Order: sequence, then C-alpha cells, then structure tokens
Amino acid sequence: MVVVLLAGPFVQGVEADSGQEITDTPSTRDHTFNWLPQSQLSAQQAEQVPPFCRGLYYYPVPEVPQNQPEQPTRISADQITHQTDSVSRMQGNIVVQQDSRLLKADSLTVETGQRKLELQGHLTIVDSDMVILAEQGSVDLDSHQSMLSDAQYLMLESRLHGEARTLERDAENLVWIREGSFTNCEPGDDSWIFYASEIQLSPETGFGSARHMHLEIAGVPVFYAPYLSFPIDDQRHTGFLIPGAGYTSSGGVEIVTPYYVNLADNYDLTLTPRAMSKRGLMLDTEFRYLGEQQSGRLDFGWLPQDQGEIDPVLGLEDDPTRWLIGWYHKQRFATGWSSEIHFNRASDIDYFRDLDFSGIVHSSRSHLDQSALVSYNHQTWSMFARYQEYQTLHLDLLKPYGTRPQLYLDGRNIFNTVHLPVDLVSEFVDFERDNTGLTGSQRVNGKRLTLKPSLSYSFEMPSGYIRPAITLWYVRYDLSDQVVGLDDTPELTVPIYSLDAGLMLERYFKIDGADWLHTIEPRVYFLDVAHEDQSAFPNFDTGTNYFSYAQLFRDNRFSGGDRIGDTRQMSLAVSSQLVNGSGREVVDFAVGRIFYFRDRTVTLEDSALDTEAFNSRSPVTGYLRYTHSDAWSFALAGAGNSERLVDADLRATYTRDPRHLVRFGYRFLTASDNEGRIEQPVLSTVWGLNDRWTAIASWDYDVAQNRTLDALAGLKYDDCCWSVSLYGRKWLNGSNSSSAELKHENAVFFEVQLKGFAETGDELSRILASKLYGFE
Repeated sequence: MVVVLLAGPFVQGVEADSGQEITDTPSTRDHTFNWLPQSQLSAQQAEQVPPFCRGLYYYPVPEVPQNQPEQPTRISADQITHQTDSVSRMQGNIVVQQDSRLLKADSLTVETGQRKLELQGHLTIVDSDMVILAEQGSVDLDSHQSMLSDAQYLMLESRLHGEARTLERDAENLVWIREGSFTNCEPGDDSWIFYASEIQLSPETGFGSARHMHLEIAGVPVFYAPYLSFPIDDQRHTGFLIPGAGYTSSGGVEIVTPYYVNLADNYDLTLTPRAMSKRGLMLDTEFRYLGEQQSGRLDFGWLPQDQGEIDPVLGLEDDPTRWLIGWYHKQRFATGWSSEIHFNRASDIDYFRDLDFSGIVHSSRSHLDQSALVSYNHQTWSMFARYQEYQTLHLDLLKPYGTRPQLYLDGRNIFNTVHLPVDLVSEFVDFERDNTGLTGSQRVNGKRLTLKPSLSYSFEMPSGYIRPAITLWYVRYDLSDQVVGLDDTPELTVPIYSLDAGLMLERYFKIDGADWLHTIEPRVYFLDVAHEDQSAFPNFDTGTNYFSYAQLFRDNRFSGGDRIGDTRQMSLAVSSQLVNGSGREVVDFAVGRIFYFRDRTVTLEDSALDTEAFNSRSPVTGYLRYTHSDAWSFALAGAGNSERLVDADLRATYTRDPRHLVRFGYRFLTASDNEGRIEQPVLSTVWGLNDRWTAIASWDYDVAQNRTLDALAGLKYDDCCWSVSLYGRKWLNGSNSSSAELKHENAVFFEVQLKGFAETGDELSRILASKLYGFE
C-alpha cells in the first residue's frame, strides 16, 4: 500500500503510509449501490424507513469541520508505476480522499503537474449529495468536473437514481445525463422509470429537466413529452403536477391539471384548469404570499359558460358565467396592532353546491363573510374596529345584519388596583341590512351602545377561593323602522350580582407501587339578575346559549348583546381528576346543575316562553373524559334529567399509529317538544391491512331523518416508490331553499403518486383530516 499527498501541483514520488486510516464505505465489489435491507438496519436506521419500504441506501460521508484550512488530497493504492517521465499509473484498491469527497477505482492514471485523474474499473464517486458508479471516467480535483461513461447515479436526499450512457458533472455542480433514465424505486423494482435522451439535474436548486422523455410503468410506455421539468427534492419549484381525475354526478368526468408557479421564496401561484364533461372548462387559481408583517391568500374560480344543470331560480339562463373570489389578509403593525381582511363572494348561491370538488365540506356554508378588522391588544386594554357584511347562500335564510362599524373596547383592572379590580367592556355597533320586503321587527335597523363596568374581589386561599362581583349592564338603542308603538330609543340598566366559590382538594396515593394524584373541586356559583322589560329591544345578534357544563357559570343565558336574562339561581358542581405518575390525566369528570329561585321571563323577540323557564332546576349536565392509554380515549358530555335525555355527545378514539386510527361518535340532541331532534352516529377509520394496503372508511348517518349524510370508502396501496388511492363518496348536497328536496351527490376519485417525483393532490387526505383528528 502506498499513499500520495496532493497539496498543490502533483509531485512525483510516494510517501509511506503514516498509519492513518482513510474513511471507507461498505464494499462496492459487485459495483452496485450500497443497499441495506431492513434485516440489517440498526434501530435508528429502521425508524427512518416506512413499513412499505425494504431498506435504504447507505453512504456515510466524512464530515469536514468548517473554517478549517484546505486539507491535502490523499491517494492510496496497492502499487504505483511510472509509465513515462510525466505519466504515473496506480493500480489496485485506488482510494482518493478530498475533504468530504471519496473516489475509488481499480486503476488511476495521472500526469505530473496536473490534478486531473483518469480512472478505470469499478469507479465509485461519493459526494455529500450524490453517488456515481461507472466503468471509466476523468475527474478534475480542482473544479470537481467529471466525465463518466456507462454510469449509474444516486441522489442521496431524494433517493432518485438511474443510469446513463454518459454522465457529466460541470464546475457549477450541474449533472448532465445523456441517453439515461431515472426512478425512485428500490433496487430490482421497475414499477416506474423515466427515459430521456438528455436529463439535467441541479442538486443546488433541487430541480431537473429532460428532453424527449417517456414514462414506462411496469415496462409499458404510458406517457411522452418533448420537454419536461420536475423537482428532485421537497422544495417548491415551478412546473406541472401530475393530473388528477374523478367523477361526480353533477360535474361528470373531471380532470384537473395543476400548474405550480414558484414566483419567489415568499409568494407563489397555483393555476388549476379543470375539465368537467357536464359543465365545461373551469379555471381555479390560488395566490399565496408571506412577509415579515403580513400574510394572505387570494383565490379565484371562473367557469365562463356552465353547460350543466343550473337551478332556474338563479336566473343564469342568458349568461351562465360562474365565479368565486376569496381574499384573506393578515397584517401586523406596531406592537399590539394588527388587522385582518376577509372578502368572499360568489356569482350565485349554488356555486359551492354545483362546483366545489369537496362536497359537504363546503356545501354547509350559508353565508360568505366580507369584513375588515383592525385590533389592538395590551395587558390592560384591548380593542377592535370591524366593518362586516355577508352574502347569503340560501333563499329562505334571513341575511344577517352587517356592522358598519363595530367598535369594541375591553379594559381589565383599568385602575391597576390589587384588591378591587375594575373592569370595563364597552361596545358601539351600527347594525344595518336591506329591509326591502321585510315586515315587523325584521325591518328594524339601528345603533346599539353597551357599557358593562364591573367590580370584583378575590379571596384566594391555598385550598380554595371566594370571588364576589357586581356588574352593571347598560344598553341604549337609536333605531329606525321600529315596530309601531315601540320606543325608537329604548335604554336599560340592569345590575348583575354574582358570587363564585370553590375548594381544591388533593390526595396522593399508590396503586401497586405506582404514584397517583386524586383531586376533587366542589364549586358553587350564585347569580342574581333583576327582571327588566326588554320587549322594545330588537334582536340584531342574539341567540340562546347552548346548555352545557360551562353554562353553569355564565352570567347570561343569551349570547350577543340584545338580551340579559333575568334569574336568581345557584349552580352546584363538582369536578374530579385522576392523574398517574407520568402526569397523564387518566380521568377528568365534572357534573352539576342549576337551582332556580324564580321563573325566567325574558325571551327573544317572537319566541314563546320555554317550559324550562318555570322549572325550579335545570337538567343535570357534565362530562367524562377517560384516557386509557396513549392509544385509547373516551369522552362523554351531555345533559338530562329524570324525564328525558336533553343531549349527549359520545366519542371514542383509538390511535395506534398514523396508519391505524378509528373514531366513533354519537350525537343526540332534542328539544322539549321532541321537534328538531338530532341523532347522528359517526364512524371514521384509516386502517392498515398490512404494510402496503390501507382501508379507508367514513360514515355519517342521520337517524332522525333516516338518511346518510356522508359516506366514503376506499383503498390505498403504498409502495416505496408509488402509491394509488381509489375511493367512492356519497354525500347529501345542500339546497338553496328549505322547501327544495335535498339530493345525494355521488363521486369516484382516483389519486396516484410517483414518490420522489410528483403527485396528483391531497383531496383524500384533506377529507380524512376533517373527520379524523390526528390523521396526517
């Protein structure tokens, strides 16, 4: 063995091996890439390999410390001969070490004074981002240029690999492949291979291009392109994505061909032409931007001539052009200041029902938001100003009031006192909507001023607290088109008295030597709100709060600012937690109810007094959460009494790993007269049948109406270099009128992915993510 050091121009002569070993890689005696099957992987390596892959490529690249002087090039060989005075030849186990670059060959020829090497026989080049195998070639040690023949190459980051008649690497690190191929499949797997007359790869930019390229799947040519550009890493690059296909009963056969434009590091554009056999050609665009102080997204959809079935009520017979525009913008200013803009508008109320690819996910929209907001947040004060309008997507729904504007100010402990903090909530809103064709209280527009100062005190103890408070609720209106006989400027001041008290009890114990913590927290809440006549008040934004455990401790049974519920009541509740030694909350339980000392008579406009208003006790309400393990969890929440179950929400979730998830839910809700009953079981699962096959299913059913709301079933096959998904979906589509009959929409979707190259999209993943928490 001889070792030569090249610190500058090549110096004739040899230097004895000093005993320092040269970093080597596993043997390449058979001249194939170093491949480690799963059976030979270490535990750390096995974590990097998905279950549907058989192994990984292994090339440890020597690490070179940064800011170190350039190291001399080391060349070792079994023997060296001088063919002429200027040409030397080395043979046997040639190893060239140049910083992190490693070259190996059977023989090497070098000219005196030159740093260009000619190598022959089992040539191997290992770099930080690429491995090349060849039979012969030349390498320039200074410029890193190389010219190789009968070569194989491997991109270490993306695992993209292939063959080439000739392979050239220039000084800019660009790789030129002539009469070559590439694939991302594992050794011995020819599921998909691209062939091209010329391929250019740029590890620096993560992008590649090819001329006269054709794709073979399982040896069968299926695609040709005279020119194609493509990414070779996970970075964003301009280019076509592989088209997607599907079928829906309203749109027919649908083909999408997305084109991604990487305009800059902080903004991009996606253009998606969408051909529908029943409706025509449509264009969807998505523009995203991101800055240090702002971010946003602009969406635009356009179908110039809808050739499909259109509801006559839309009035689009003469000009069936359909469009959608959506803009979301978020901006930060000085410390604490920010703004948001939401603008959404559609050409007609059936746009989402007819044209949106995601079915019930969007067809449940009833109003499109159009708003602008400026806000400020501080430790003591927070405030915002909002201007808001809506587009209503339902003929029978009353358009919500717009706020032109809404001004809100919230002060917490505004005098910075320790024992008696004073809080202030104030709001001014100008409510307005088009009242053409409306009658009675629905015609009312106007302004509302609300002031809510409060004074409280907190007695804090190690085992509990007592917090009395008093709040004044003042509201004043200035109304137009008020109901005849009612005051145009009604106002009211109502005092609200409350007392919140609780104990916190803890006990530590052991079970089979394991540490546990048990807590019990009883709580009592007194509330007194005087009855005041509010019949002259309009209803701009108010509804009845959903009764749940949290409602036990609210000071108003109404949401919004147009009603304050009269009451004299006491809430009794207890919560308990069981925590194991690792800190996991195994059991979380709470139950409580309200005891009323007088009837509640304040109601919303035009609503009858509920029978619950005369009861002396509320339904019992509470929740139970049980976490059996990292995989199993259960949750139950609801309310009821001895006569009936008011509502219940049951959820059970099993998550073994990202490929084994099951979620079951059951939602039950009924009114006192049993009208408007909701009873809906939900079942969703992603279940790996084996390392490659995954079953997908989801089912939402309405028991009260005896109909399926949404059902999905399909299969996905995963290989290390490709995957394919086929699934069908049936969902209940929306309607523009409550009198119209709801219809089911049917669809079949097909998605394919050539891993490491391109994919059709993530429609299936997006649907599942909306139904399965934890799905990725």
